[in-house]
Amino acid sequence: MSEQQKKLAKSKIESRYGVVPLREKLFSEESKHRTYFDSGDFALNSAHKSSEISQQSTGTKHPERSNISHPFCAVPSSSNVCEDANDPIQVPKETCVSHLKDEDDLVCHEDQA
Repeated sequence: MSEQQKKLAKSKIESRYGVVPLREKLFSEESKHRTYFDSGDFALNSAHKSSEISQQSTGTKHPERSNISHPFCAVPSSSNVCEDANDPIQVPKETCVSHLKDEDDLVCHEDQA
């Protein structure tokens, strides 16, 4: 390829795609103008409200099952569902002591004897 052909090819590429920025300017100049991380940040900023996540305070304690609210929607009396449809679904569970723990202790004691 001659020099003239190279210049012609380069000018075609520049006219189609534009001039390639210098490496030093690419990172410093562009990063100053970029103010949003993604489209969600842009949408929140353009709506002039902050994210609800940043306003919530979180604790260090894990929630207990009894403290968690469960959604409830009452069934109208004119509907054709069972009468007990409005009864609470979340019934406290009872726990019992397992007999297997005692058997494990017996096996361990028998092995030691």
